[in-house]
This record gives sequence, structure tokens and C-alpha cells, in this order.
Amino acid sequence: MSEEVAAKLSRSVWCSFQFEGLHCWPDAPESVAYLRDEHRHVFYVCVWIEVYHNDRELEFITVKHQLENLINEHYPHVNHIKRIFDLGCSSCEDIAKFLLDQIVKLYPDRAVEVSVSEDGENGSCVSTFDCAKDVTCNGDLASYQEQAYQAIQSHANNKEEVMHWAIGLGEEAGEVLSVIKHRYYGDLYNENDLLNELGDVLWHVAALCTATGLSLETVAAYNLAKLQHRYPTGQFDMQRSIDRHALDSEFEQSAQFKNVIERKK
Repeated sequence: MSEEVAAKLSRSVWCSFQFEGLHCWPDAPESVAYLRDEHRHVFYVCVWIEVYHNDRELEFITVKHQLENLINEHYPHVNHIKRIFDLGCSSCEDIAKFLLDQIVKLYPDRAVEVSVSEDGENGSCVSTFDCAKDVTCNGDLASYQEQAYQAIQSHANNKEEVMHWAIGLGEEAGEVLSVIKHRYYGDLYNENDLLNELGDVLWHVAALCTATGLSLETVAAYNLAKLQHRYPTGQFDMQRSIDRHALDSEFEQSAQFKNVIERKK
């Protein structure tokens, strides 16, 4: 992974704790009618808070103690010695939302995610991570590349990853061709389908760039500089297109090429 991409990674610290509580669900459907009665769970809480650097910006032990105190102060105790809380009709979602609201007050302008489960088996999650990110990109290729790589799957090694995205790129390009084929044979292609498939192509290009240590901005700059060298008037020229291989070799000796390469470093 390039230093440029590594510097743009999203970061968060997380902490977890648990507590015992009693709650009920008065409106539970008939299939789970037993949940209408008060019942006990061990509630497991896990919290992620966005940070901006690697130097222990937020001490997670401190955050954990703050969250435990919030629960202790907000919910009444059934048993002070055993620290069992009366949660009333509060669901996992209610508990998670309460903690998220308090964390946002403590640590404003940071993305937050809170998960709460019953006995470590089933639970819920509330998050501001998605809405905290600018997914419009505003024409910023670096922003797009960073966001496109967030939910990417892991690979055994870089060689496997590069091959995965290269094969995927070919497959997605074929999907674009399939959409256009309908127009060629007389039908109107679906604009939404074309938008979708072109987006998948761009996503695979971005993933392949990241896997090989390149940036989309560098690729775009290289391509424009090469084309400007090949067609200096800004107009297509058949003879220069025929001579493109020689012109491309000439381009690699030019100041334009060196400027693009310097940008990549």
C-alpha cells in the first residue's frame, strides 16, 4: 500500500464492556410472547470512535470508563451490589442510540458506531460513520479511490489481490459491452444499467490502482499528458494515431512524462 493511500485510511479506536440488565418488550408478537415479561440478559457493548492519527489520540480505557459511568448514571439499579440495571422497555437499539448521543457530545465531529448485543449472540448497531463521510467526491479522484477501498475484501497476498481486481476489471468491462450491445442492435440501452456498470469498472480500476501502489489522479494525469503529446492540436490526427507507439516512446522522454512520474512518488 502506498504512503499516500495509507495516510488517508480511516481510523478508529474501540472499547467494549458488559453489564447485566432486566427489560421487557410489551408489544412483542405472539410468536415471542414470552418477551413481554421482564427477563434478564448480559448486555455486551462495543464502541468505535473515529480518530485522526496513530498516536493514541483517544485513550480507549478512559473512553470505556466514561461509557460505563453513563450506563450507571442513566439506568436505575435493581441490585447495587451485583450492578444489575432496570432497563425498562429499552431495546438494544435504544441503549446503543443513548450511548451514541452521549459520545457525540463528548467527542464532537467524529464518526461513531455503537453495537449492543444480548448475551453476545444477537444485537443491533447504530452508526454515524456512513453519514460522516462525503460520498459525493465532488470530482476528487483521491477521495473516490479512498472511499472505494474502505469495504474491500482481504486477500492472502498482494499478487492474489492484483490478479483478482485485474480479472474483475475485464469482467466489468464486458458488462458495459453487454449494455451497449442492445443499442447497437437497435434497442435503447438502459441508462441506469450503463451508469451501474461503468461505476463497477471505475471501482475495479481504483482497487487495482490501490493494490499496485498507484493513485487514480496519477493515472488520469498520465493519460491526459500522453494524449496531449500525441495530439498537440487537441484534434484527432489519423497519421499520429498510426504512429502512436513511436510517439508514446517519445513521450516517455519528455518533461511532461517526468512531471507525472514525480507526482506519483
